[in-house]
Amino acid sequence: MNFCPNCGTSLQGGESFCGICGTKLSVGKNNIVQNQGGYQNYENINNDDAFIDAYIGKNINIIKNNSFSTNVFFFGSIYIFYRKMWLLGFLWLVISIIIGLFIPFSSIIQLAINIVIALQFKKIYLNHVREKVKKIKSENPGKSKEELLMICSKKGGTTIVPVVIFSIFLVLVFFASVFFYSFVHFITQFDK
Repeated sequence: MNFCPNCGTSLQGGESFCGICGTKLSVGKNNIVQNQGGYQNYENINNDDAFIDAYIGKNINIIKNNSFSTNVFFFGSIYIFYRKMWLLGFLWLVISIIIGLFIPFSSIIQLAINIVIALQFKKIYLNHVREKVKKIKSENPGKSKEELLMICSKKGGTTIVPVVIFSIFLVLVFFASVFFYSFVHFITQFDK
């Protein structure tokens, strides 16, 4: 049986691309898939690289190879939610709201936070993924490697639902703040 060298998904044979991660494939001999000049046989791998890759899903190479995450820099906690890091996304959101409400020059502070997290995202995210893979493996001791890869793929990856919810929340906060500002302005004008 052949396996994708990028995410470890089992392949039927004759496929040009992995159906899970989209990696271009070139099949060699003895259940080994050749990819970009190197051979990897996931039947013999003892570490968690295949599970980690399956959990990460889209853009594995970008996440693993870049030391600065432009997605985190530009989209902040929205991208963190997209990558299913709920606690970090929620903490970042709360801190951003507090900074925006109570601290002068909040945009400079927000920019600094975005830069720091964008620089540390690879380390933070890979540690998060390793912990999730470790948990998946401990919760499923009787599963085969292929079953574990499928579980990692389903539980990991990305999700658009919180991004949509978060975007709706931001729009509602914007309109609520405009309404509140208009109301306060009207009351202060009325008192004069």
